[in-house]
Amino acid sequence: MIKRQAKKEDYNKLYHFLSKNYDCGNFQNWDVGRLTFCRYAVNNAITYGGEQDWFAHIWLWEQEGEIVALWHNEEPNQYFLQISEEYKYLEEEILKDILEDVKARFPEMEMIELTAFAEDKERIRLLEQYGGVKLEFEDKKRRIILKEEKQEYMKIPYRAVTVEKENALLCTKLAETYQYVWPESSYVPSGKVISDMLSDDNGEIMAWAILDTEEQCVAYTMGFMDSEQEYVHLYPVAVRQECLEEGVLEMLLDTIKNELFRKNIQFVVINAWYKAKEDIIFFEKGAKEWKTEYFYQIPI
Repeated sequence: MIKRQAKKEDYNKLYHFLSKNYDCGNFQNWDVGRLTFCRYAVNNAITYGGEQDWFAHIWLWEQEGEIVALWHNEEPNQYFLQISEEYKYLEEEILKDILEDVKARFPEMEMIELTAFAEDKERIRLLEQYGGVKLEFEDKKRRIILKEEKQEYMKIPYRAVTVEKENALLCTKLAETYQYVWPESSYVPSGKVISDMLSDDNGEIMAWAILDTEEQCVAYTMGFMDSEQEYVHLYPVAVRQECLEEGVLEMLLDTIKNELFRKNIQFVVINAWYKAKEDIIFFEKGAKEWKTEYFYQIPI
């Protein structure tokens, strides 16, 4: 067993490892959507000095050259770990490693956040053993099994488009929509972040937008396909709220579902926090609550 820092050239291996282990038991908390979004948006935008520096804060456990576990530091106080099911016995060792990293790099930090699925009783016991306190908010993961959808949107003044990486103007409009919907977030400061994700050479990363008659973006999302080509993680789903009741979210979801169904994708995943009205639409369009992720504060 070898433990080492990740390097930029490990990205494809990371992507494949997370794809294989996304639905292995209840131990997943970091899928390919989060990996890619963090690489181009979160960490390049706000956390570290650059992409290479971010990879230095991902630690891998390898067995005969294959990744079997990892942890990464998304923001200074947020750590995530992923373990292949047969290597779950490494979990406490990895948690201790995370705590040592925090003490060394952030000596003033008093608490960090880690996650556990509601069904993962072993991890919950481990986090509580180390003083973990469960926070009130939870992340609900929604899953939509794909089937072909009839689309009848002729009466609304919008159209759905697939976003190409070369379309700098449209990428910029997507970034502006992100900033409009989440003005407190600095994760997507420009269209270049969108374009960089779409230019990713590891897997198929997609984006869709809903445009009004003046070609303004009123809704968009990005799709991150796993390397096994079974699922696509939709993130973020950004909708201008003043257009929500006009059918734009339904149009966006149906467009995506039909395109991915034709590619033989089995399901899409939507997680993170959305408004109640948006959640109603997700469930009307076939979403089922899949997993619940808890957040724990761990004292240092």
